[in-house]
Amino acid sequence: MFSILHAHTMFSLHDSTQTPEELVKRTKELGYHSVTLTDHGTLLGIDDFMEAGEKYGINTVPGIEFYLENKDHFLVVAKDIEGFRSISYALRDSNEHIVSSGNNDFPITTREIIQKYFSGNEHVIATTACIGGPISKILLTNMRTNKKIQKLQDQLVDAEKQYSEFRNAKKLYTDAADEVKRIKKEITALKKYTTKTFLNQIEKSRKKLNSNPDDVQANEKLSDLMSMKRLAETNLPILAEQEKEATEKRKLFKLRSDKLKSKANKYTKLKEKIKSFAFIEESKLYEEAKNELQKYKEIFPNLYIELQYHHIEEEKYVMPLLVRLGKELNLPFIAANDVHMTGNNENDIEARQIVRYGYFENHQSLSDEDKELYVKNENELREILEEILDPDTVTEAIDNTDVINQCNVVFTKEPHYPKCEDSQLFYKIIEKRKREFIKSGNWDREHKERLQREMVIIPQMGYVDYHMIVYDYCNMMRKLGKIPKNELKNMPRDFSKIDQWLEQKNFRSGIGVGPGRGSAAGSLVCYLLGITNLDPVKYNLLFDRYLNPERVTLPDIDTDVKTSLRPYIIRYLKWKYGEKAVCSIMTKTTYGAKEAIQTAGRDRASELYQHLPKKEKDKMTRQYLHNNTLPVSDLIPVEPKATLAKNENTFLSIFGYDKEKVLLWNHAKLIEGKLSATGVHAGGVVISDNDNINDYVPLSWRAEKQVWAAQCDMIQIEQKGLLKMDLLGLSNLDIISDCVQLVERNQGIVIDLDNIPFEEEVFEKIFSAGLTNSVFQFESAGMKKMLMEFKPSCFEDLILLVAAYRPGPMKYLPDIIKVKHKHMPLEYKTPELEPILSTTYGATVYQEQVMQIFQKLAGYSLGDADLVRRAMSKKKEEKLKIEKKAFVYGDPDRNIVGCIQNGIREDIALSIFDDMIDFAKYAFNKSHAASYSVLSYQTAWLKYHFPKEFLCAMFNNKDQDKFKPIVEDCKTFHIPILPVSINKSYKQFTIEDDSIRYGFYGIKGIGEKTEIIQNITQNRSQKRKYEPYTSVSDFMIRNMDTEKIKLPDTKTVEKLVNVGAFDEFHIERRELNERIEEKETTKFNSILHLTNEIKETFDQPYLQEKDLTYNINSELSLLGMFLSEHPLKKYEAPEKYGCIEFNSETLGNICVMGMLTDLKKGVNQKSRKPYMILTITNESDSLNIGLFGQKYDLYGKMAEELLNNVIKIWCDKKDSRTYYCNKIARLNATTETYYVSLDSIEKTAFATTVMNERNKEDKKNRLIVQFLFNGKGLEIDPICRKFYVSDEVVRKLGAIRLNQSGF
Repeated sequence: MFSILHAHTMFSLHDSTQTPEELVKRTKELGYHSVTLTDHGTLLGIDDFMEAGEKYGINTVPGIEFYLENKDHFLVVAKDIEGFRSISYALRDSNEHIVSSGNNDFPITTREIIQKYFSGNEHVIATTACIGGPISKILLTNMRTNKKIQKLQDQLVDAEKQYSEFRNAKKLYTDAADEVKRIKKEITALKKYTTKTFLNQIEKSRKKLNSNPDDVQANEKLSDLMSMKRLAETNLPILAEQEKEATEKRKLFKLRSDKLKSKANKYTKLKEKIKSFAFIEESKLYEEAKNELQKYKEIFPNLYIELQYHHIEEEKYVMPLLVRLGKELNLPFIAANDVHMTGNNENDIEARQIVRYGYFENHQSLSDEDKELYVKNENELREILEEILDPDTVTEAIDNTDVINQCNVVFTKEPHYPKCEDSQLFYKIIEKRKREFIKSGNWDREHKERLQREMVIIPQMGYVDYHMIVYDYCNMMRKLGKIPKNELKNMPRDFSKIDQWLEQKNFRSGIGVGPGRGSAAGSLVCYLLGITNLDPVKYNLLFDRYLNPERVTLPDIDTDVKTSLRPYIIRYLKWKYGEKAVCSIMTKTTYGAKEAIQTAGRDRASELYQHLPKKEKDKMTRQYLHNNTLPVSDLIPVEPKATLAKNENTFLSIFGYDKEKVLLWNHAKLIEGKLSATGVHAGGVVISDNDNINDYVPLSWRAEKQVWAAQCDMIQIEQKGLLKMDLLGLSNLDIISDCVQLVERNQGIVIDLDNIPFEEEVFEKIFSAGLTNSVFQFESAGMKKMLMEFKPSCFEDLILLVAAYRPGPMKYLPDIIKVKHKHMPLEYKTPELEPILSTTYGATVYQEQVMQIFQKLAGYSLGDADLVRRAMSKKKEEKLKIEKKAFVYGDPDRNIVGCIQNGIREDIALSIFDDMIDFAKYAFNKSHAASYSVLSYQTAWLKYHFPKEFLCAMFNNKDQDKFKPIVEDCKTFHIPILPVSINKSYKQFTIEDDSIRYGFYGIKGIGEKTEIIQNITQNRSQKRKYEPYTSVSDFMIRNMDTEKIKLPDTKTVEKLVNVGAFDEFHIERRELNERIEEKETTKFNSILHLTNEIKETFDQPYLQEKDLTYNINSELSLLGMFLSEHPLKKYEAPEKYGCIEFNSETLGNICVMGMLTDLKKGVNQKSRKPYMILTITNESDSLNIGLFGQKYDLYGKMAEELLNNVIKIWCDKKDSRTYYCNKIARLNATTETYYVSLDSIEKTAFATTVMNERNKEDKKNRLIVQFLFNGKGLEIDPICRKFYVSDEVVRKLGAIRLNQSGF
C-alpha cells in the first residue's frame, strides 16, 4: 500500500508552515496508513508528529534529512525504536560539527558519523534524497557549472558596461592629471622669472645700461629680461586659474574613477572566475557517482534510490541517470514528493513563501516547481513521475513505499528518574528537622497532622527520590551561595572536596537559592528539607495545591538560583549524575499576532522594492514598514494570547478600506501560530537515570547558551518519563547576596536573612511611602502608587499585593483598600468565610482560598476542591454544572455534604459559587506570592537598614540603562555617587566612606574589556604595595603594550578620559584625547622610545579651558548620568521653579529646566522654513525639544546665545518623546527668601486665595509665612511654614525680603 515518504513541516524552519498534525491529518484524509517526517537536520517536531499519529490512527514513522558535508541532503527513517535511537545518536554527534551560514546553523553529519551509527544497521531505511543529495550532486556537476557560468556571464554584461565607464573615467582622470602636470611645468618655468635672483639680474642690466646708454648688447639683454618678466606676470595668473580648473577636473574624474573601480575589478574577477571553471567528462562523473553510491550501499543494508519530479530541469536530467545507477547496482527505487505543504492551494503556497523570508532575508518569487511540493496522492505522484521515467520503474518505486508501512516505532513512557543513593536519608532528614522545630517551640498539632499526611502521600505517589534530588542541589546552592562572585572560579571542580574548601575559606555571608517558588511552598516536607524557606502552616499554604493525590502529576518544583551561581550548579549536577546525563530543554516560538504582521510586512516590502538600488530599497522599506506594518501591528494589544482573530473587527473598522493593509493582515493570518524560532528554556534542566540522556531524547547543541538541549518541550520531556527541573537564575538573589557580603566586609555584621524580623519601620518607611525602587516585585510606578494608597502594615499585606496587582484581580483592590482603612464595612456572605478571607479583607485573592471555601463550606476534600478550581479557571461548563449542584446540595458518592447541610442558605451558597467562578479566573497561587513576598521584604529590609551596601549591590547587578532608579535612591538616602577615578575606581562599584564610587564596568563599552580593566587595577599595585598613578604619563607607561610597543588600548583610555577618570591630574579632557589621538598611529622603535614620547607628550601643561558641554555630553553618553560638577547642582528641585522632571508622565503645557548643551538647525523640506532642535540635560538624562515656525523666529537667536547655560523652557508635550517649544528663558540659581506675617483674619483669607493660584507660575522664591489664625478664623499660637512661590505672589502679599530687612 502506498505511503508518504520525505515530508517536511514547520520544524524545517523557514521552509514550511504545515504542522505535523496537518501532515498526519492529510495522510488520513487520503486514506493512507503511513507517513514519514524528515525535517532538515532536526528531530524537534517528532513528538508532535507521533502524538498526531495516535490521534488519527496513522503509522507515523520518524526520520530526518541529514546535512552531509557540503550541506548535501541524505534521508534516513527509522524502522523501529532502535533505528530512531541510531538517528538520534548520529544527530547528536552531527551537532558537534555545526556550520553557520547567515542566520542559520547546519549540523553536519560526517562520513565517520554515518559509518559509526549506520554501517550494517538493519533498523533504518536510507534514501538518496532529492537533487540536493550526494549522488545527484555529482551527476549534476556539469549542468550546475554551466548554470554558474551563465549566471556569471549575465553579470559580465552589466559589469562590462561599468568597466567601460571606468576606463573612460580613468582616461579622463589621466588626461586631467597630465594637464595639471603640464600646467605646473609651465608655472615652474615661468616662476623663475619672478624670483629674487632674476629680478637682481634685471637690476644689474639696468645699471649697466644706465652707465653706458649706447651699449646695444646691454639694451637687448634688458629688453629680453623685461619681456620674460612681463610674460611671467601676464601668464602666471592665467596658469594658476587653469591649474585650479584642471585640479578640480582631476579630483572629479578621480572620484568618479574610484567609485567605478570596484565595479571594474568585479569585471576582471568575473572573467577570471569564468576561465577557472572546467567541465568534466560525463562518463567520469557517472563513474564517480556510481562509486559513491556503492559506498553508501555498503553502509546501509536498506538503501533506496529516491525518485521525485517537480518539473525541475535538473530532476528531469538526473532521475533517469539515478534509475540507470540503481539497476546497475541492484538497488531498489522508492517514490517521494519532498513535501513542504499540505495542499497546493493559494494559502498554503503563500504561507510558505512568506516564512522563507526568514531564511533568505529576501522575498522569494514563486515558481511552478514550488507549487508541486504538496502532499500528493498515489495517482498524482505516479502521473508526474511517468513524465520522465518508464512506467515499470515508477510502479516499482510506488510499490516500494509500502516499506514504510512495515516500520513500527513506539516510544516507551516508563520513568527514567535518578534514584537517591540512601533510601532512608529522606526520613532521617525529616525526623531531624522535625525535632529541631519541636525544640525551638515552632511545632504544634497542625504541623504534626500536616506532616503525617504528606509523609503518606509523597511515598505513595513515588516522589521520595524526586524530593531528595531537589533537596540535594538546594543544599549545595545554600553552601555555594556564600562564596563571593570573584571566588567562584577558584572552587574545586571535584565537589567531594567542596566542604573542606569552604571550611578553610570561612565565607559567612551570602545566599544562593531563593525561599521557594510556585506551589511547592505549600509543602511542609519541602520546608523541612530546605527546598523552600517558608512555613506553609503559618501562612495557610496548601499541600494539595502542590501535590494532589486525586490528580496524579509529577511535582513541579521551580527553584530560583543566584544568576552568577547557576553555571556552577549545572556543573555540580553533571559531576553528580554524569556529564551526558544532564541537558537543557528547547523551546518552540511561534508567530504571535504582532510578529506575524511584522514578518509579513518585511516580506511584502522586500517583494515591492528588492529590485531597487540598496539605498533606495532601504528607504522605501522603512517607509513601507512605517506607513503600513507599524499602524497594523500597533492595533494588537500587548497582552497574552492576543490573536488576529480577536482583533479582526477592530482592524476592519479602521483599515478595511486600505487594500495594502488588508493584504498585509491576510498574509499575517497565514503564518500566525506557525514556528518562527527555537531557543533554550531559561531554567529547564533535565536529569536522566543513566549516563547518556541521548538514549531517551534527541539533543541539539545551542551555541547561544553553550548547552545541549533536548529536542522537545517541557511537557514532552515529562511524557518521556524524564525528570525536569526549573533552575531559574534570579538577579535579585545576586543583589541580596552581594549586599550582605558588603555589609560583613564594611561593618563586620553577619546577617541571617532567614531570621530578620518583620519591622513596622520597614513597612512604613519603605512600602507605605512607595520608596520601592529596587524592591523585588514592587518597583513599578503603578505598584508604588498602590502601596501609598494601601499602606501595607504586615507580611500578609505584601502577599496580597503580589497576588492581586495584576490584570484581573486589580479591579478588586480599590474596595480592599477601603475595607483595610475602614472606609467600607467588612461583610461576609456567611460567617464561615471569615477565617478564609480575613487576611485579604473579605476578597477572594488566592487559589488556595477557592479550595478552602469548597472544603470548609461544602465538605470537599482539598484534592477534589483543587480539581474544581482548575475546572473554573478553564471554564469547563459541564464539569461546573455538576460541581455547582454538589457544592450547594452535596454529593454522597464523593462524601460531599454540601453547603445546605452545613447550615448555609441555598441562595447564599448559589451566590458564593457564582462569585468563585469569577474569582477563580484571576485567583493567584498564594504559595508563589508568599515566597516572592519573602524576597520583597528582604530587599526592603536591606534597603532600609543598609542603603549604601544595598544600592552598591544594585549597581553591580544591573545594566547601565537600569541605573536611573538606583541614582534616585542614592539622592533620597543622601548617598553621593563619586565619579570614576583612575586611582580609586575598581571593576565594580565600591563603598568609599559614606559614598559609592562609580566602577569601571559601569562605563558603556568597557564592560567587555575585562583584561584591560584588570591590568589597570593590578598595575596600581607595585610589589604588593598600593602605588597610585601620579600622572597621565605614569599611567601610560605602566599600562603600555610592551609586546607591540604602543600605548594602552586607546579606545578604552579615551572613554576613561571622557568620564573624568584622569581629572585628578588637572587635565582638560578634550585636549588629552587630542594628544592620545596624535600618538595613536605613531610607530615606536623601542620601549625607551615609547616611554620618552609618552613623557614628552603627556607631561606638558594643559592650556585649554574646561569644555563643560563636551564633558556633560561625554558623561551622559558613557555613564547615563553626569557625575562631575553639573551646573544644575547649584539649583533646587525642578518643582521649585515650576518645572517637572524629564520622566514625568504629565502631558500638555508644561515647563522643563536643564542645561542647553546642543542645538541643531535644519530646514523643513516641504515648507522650506528653518527650525531648531534644542537638547537640554539634567544630571542623568537629556531631552530634545523642537523649535518651529513663529517660535523659531522669536527664540532661535536667543537659544544660540543661551548655549551652555541653564534655561527654562515652556513647551507643549505631546507624548514621552515629542516636545514643542513655546518660550525660552535663562534660569538663575539664586532663590530669594521672603517673610510675611498673617496677623489678621482678613490677611489670612487673602493670602489663602493668592496662594491657591501659585502653581501657575515659577516657584523660585522661598516664602516664610507666620500664621496667627487657623482656617476657621480662630486665633492660634504663632507657627511658621515654608512655601515656594512666584514673584507675583511675593508682590501681592507685600512680603519682605529677609536679607534686606535684617531677619
